[in-house]
Amino acid sequence: MRFAHDFIDKKLIDKKIMQKRTDLTAITHSNKQKYHDIVTEQRVGYAVKELLYSDFVSLIKFPEFPFQLTDCQIIKAGNTAFLAKTHFQIDRKIIPVAYKRVRRKNVWKKLKSFFQTNHALHCFRIGHEMLQAGIATPRPLAVLVPHRHQPNKPSYLAVQWVENAVDLETFCQHAHQEKAIAQQNAKHLAISLGQLLGKIHSANFSHRDLKSSNILVQTTNATTNTTFETMVIDLDGAARQSHLSVKRRCWNLSRLALDMRQEFSLSNHLRFLKAYFSESTDSPVNWKSIWKKVDKMTIERFCKKQKQAA
Repeated sequence: MRFAHDFIDKKLIDKKIMQKRTDLTAITHSNKQKYHDIVTEQRVGYAVKELLYSDFVSLIKFPEFPFQLTDCQIIKAGNTAFLAKTHFQIDRKIIPVAYKRVRRKNVWKKLKSFFQTNHALHCFRIGHEMLQAGIATPRPLAVLVPHRHQPNKPSYLAVQWVENAVDLETFCQHAHQEKAIAQQNAKHLAISLGQLLGKIHSANFSHRDLKSSNILVQTTNATTNTTFETMVIDLDGAARQSHLSVKRRCWNLSRLALDMRQEFSLSNHLRFLKAYFSESTDSPVNWKSIWKKVDKMTIERFCKKQKQAA
């Protein structure tokens, strides 16, 4: 993404840029060669170094500009979040980007912002931590957040757009329209999901809202077969702990199992667990124990959901 050079305020570069301790201090301090960081009176910004510095300065000054580009495509226009597909220039190449503006929707959310890490900032940080751990997730490119004393101002997050991909919920809906997920495709999908969650848990990450809409499925059609790569998205609910208990692992798995209980056959559930254990090598229990715990928690979730709907 290139902005007009007259958008660049030299005074902003010379006088407004300074180091500041934030939730991303650990990342920027230990990886100075990988990230830009800018602090202005309006907001704090971080970006990967492949984004030209002049473009980043323009972005932090005019955060709405990507929405005004001629090829900008609106994906979601909600009261809280506005998401669009636009483009940035990364490493001197124009690439598609998912650009999101988030506003705090009520007084309670605004009050909580004084004590909690900004969600967009958290997604940027945890996204890079996951990538460093070898976990598939769209690469965060830039984040702009207001200062804590400015709760009415929005946050902005840019992540790399993944082509030929839909979330798992949409993928299953399309499959239903086509009567069913092809047997071979379901097998590959189950294995890919198992490997993804195994890597997440093995690196001591958890996701409190690991539902099907927070998993991205990228499809690659080859002449001989179709392959799937799964990625975790919407990292608001993701966190990294020093140790991930079996109960927490099973609770994560049961959330996804609730959505997928009718999508996978028994054999594909087993393939999922086998793939999960192939990546999550530090799990202290066997697959039968995990199966029973996840099944019990899934039933509990289902019953709770039914009561809430009644």
